[in-house]
Formats: sequence, structure tokens, C-alpha cells
Amino acid sequence: NPKPSVSWVKGETVVKV
Repeated sequence: NPKPSVSWVKGETVVKV
């Protein structure tokens, strides 16, 4: 299974599927 890319936006974790 592909791992979702985790990005930091405004100090919050945003998971992009």
C-alpha cells in the first residue's frame, strides 16, 4: 500500500492521499 504524503501547513499536519 502506498504511503500518504504528509505535509506541514501552518504548523498542522496535512495528509494528502
